[in-house]
Formats: sequence, structure tokens, C-alpha cells
Amino acid sequence: MSISVSVVIPVYNGEDFLNDAITSILRQTRQVDEIIVVDDGSRDSSYSISLAISKSSSVPIKVFKQNNSGVATARNLGLQKSSGDLVAFLDVDDVWTEQKIEKQLSYLKKRENYDAFLFSDYYLDNEIEECRAFYGYSDFSVCTINNFSRESFQLSFIKRNFVGTASTIIFNREIALKIGGFNVRLNHSEDFDFILRYSQHGPIMAVNEPLVIKQSHGNNLSGDLKLHFWSHCAALRNNIELSSCYTRFNYAPNVLREMKLSHDKYIILYCNQVYESSKTKGLKEYLRLVVKLKSVSGGFMFLKAITRKFIRTLSFNIIKR
Repeated sequence: MSISVSVVIPVYNGEDFLNDAITSILRQTRQVDEIIVVDDGSRDSSYSISLAISKSSSVPIKVFKQNNSGVATARNLGLQKSSGDLVAFLDVDDVWTEQKIEKQLSYLKKRENYDAFLFSDYYLDNEIEECRAFYGYSDFSVCTINNFSRESFQLSFIKRNFVGTASTIIFNREIALKIGGFNVRLNHSEDFDFILRYSQHGPIMAVNEPLVIKQSHGNNLSGDLKLHFWSHCAALRNNIELSSCYTRFNYAPNVLREMKLSHDKYIILYCNQVYESSKTKGLKEYLRLVVKLKSVSGGFMFLKAITRKFIRTLSFNIIKR
């Protein structure tokens, strides 16, 4: 069985990284079938550089340009324009090791499952053991066990998103389109949302070997904790509301409970971040979002958190006087 692979590279102002990213694809020991570059309204020369590289590439490169709409929209366009049985992503500022595709396809072939969503370990900047993303924790190990259940993955994944970066993943294109691709309303956690929905239709597997080098630099996506926490709440809420016997995303009761508890925890984290920047705004957000809580346990945690904030605010005002 011949399996075709498309690579999608979403680009926003990535002129400094494009050549290295595409070169790492062209150097694969198992060559891919096509590369899709989606320029997300870059203000630099990313689009023209992509076109220039495409003219001499040994692998067909298709280049598309859209108005700046975010990475989720760019990935969806790449999915729609691709033609491979499997799709892999590469963030423009990351690079693949030379055997990335070969090892992932070998893994899928051995398990005779091309419906799987497969990810791997990766290096953070340096190719040394201590810089492996999985170094020191085992959350991902649920995905390396034979015949693990869908629910066991989902319960672990909801507690911690251990996939880390889209540059390590490869998955079935047909399933990705079936579930609607990426949620374009999310500014963060779009990967988390996509993987959670995908897991209802195909198994999630992990290769415990670093196959990508993720590079840190000043242009990485900003670590806005308020935005991250709020987007993660939105992703969880979206899946909670999708879950029904009348939809294709009918999560098991124990998974749904874990989603609701995690949702409430992230509401608290969001409110805490707002409070740290403005006590008045933070308390208002607590009071506004209490009606959004999804679980009794989350309600108790929320009550404990807001009580602490009221005491802290009152104490601070007394000290000021």
C-alpha cells in the first residue's frame, strides 16, 4: 500500500526561517509528496521567498496567500488544498530531523493503522537528552501502551496537553476534514481542541523519540496567559457543548466530567490573571463568570478562590489606610 504525505507550513512573517524549514523537509530519508505553504498575510517577504523556493524544489510546492486570519485558518486552507492520505504540519520556525517521516510511517505501518494521529518527542533548541520535551515526565506514555482506550488518552490529555507542538504530528487527512479541521475562533488551544475531537475518530499514538527541533526566539507566539487560559476554557466549553448522543463527538461520561472540571479550573486561572493586573476588574470577572461554571467541584474551587481574593483586596485596602 502506497501512502502519500502532504506537508502544510503556515507562515506569518517567517522570512528568516522558511529556507531552513523547507530544507529539512527536502532532506527527509522518506520523501514527502507535496508541500503546501500558506502565507497568512505576512508583511515581510515570506510569500515571494516561498515562490522562489518552489521553482527549484525537488518536491512540488504549492504556495497560497490569505489575509491575516490566524494559524487555524491557515492550517484549514492547507488541509483543503492538500491531496495526501496523511498530513504533517511544520511550523515555519521549526525543523525536522532527517528520518522524521520515515520513522513515523514505519510506526503506522507496523501497527497497521493509518487512521491514527501520531506525534513524537522533540528537542527544545539543542539536540541533547536534557533538552528533550518529554524529558522528566511521563504523561504522554498512555499513548505508547498497546490497546489503550480512547477514554484513557482523553482523561490524560485533558489534564495536560503533552503533544506540545504541531510540528511533530502526522494524521489522516480524511478524518481531519470529517471533524471540521481547526476551530478558527480560538486564538490559543486550537491544537488541543483539534486533537480532542480527532480522538473520537482515530487513536492517538506517540513515538518516544525526538524527531523535531523546536526553536525558541523573540518572535515566538506571545505567552499571554489571560488569552491562553480564556482560549482553553473556550476549547473545553466547545467540546462539552458538542458532546451529545446526536453528534459524532459523544464523549464518555467520565471524560465529560473531567472536561467540566478542567473548564472550571481554567476559568479560575483566567480570573486570577485578570485580578493580578487589576483587582477591580478581576473581582468583576469572578462575579461575571460564576454562571459559566460546569461542575459542583469546580464551584467549590471557585468559591474558595474568590473568597481569597476578597480577603486579599480587603486586607490591601486596610493597609493602605
